[in-house]
Amino acid sequence: MRYEFPRRNVVITLAATDPDESAAIEYEGEEDAVFFYQTMTSRAYGMFGHPIEDEATPMDLHFVMETLFKGQYTLVEGQDVLDSYEPLDEGLKT
Repeated sequence: MRYEFPRRNVVITLAATDPDESAAIEYEGEEDAVFFYQTMTSRAYGMFGHPIEDEATPMDLHFVMETLFKGQYTLVEGQDVLDSYEPLDEGLKT
């Protein structure tokens, strides 16, 4: 996963190839901007309420990106990982 924030010159990456695989979140860019994004992301919660802190699954990180930073980033790598996500069937009926 690779998210680029062109206005702040920040890159957020996650080295996970499976939508349910947890990995450390890495930040690149100017120190103040990285501090902002790292602080906001680490205090957020994923799509099912999991605290993010310093690592996340691709699905949880993408949920945070869409919730907190929609319109501010470009997903450069990882759309295929997101597309491969298959929710668990918990027997819920609609």
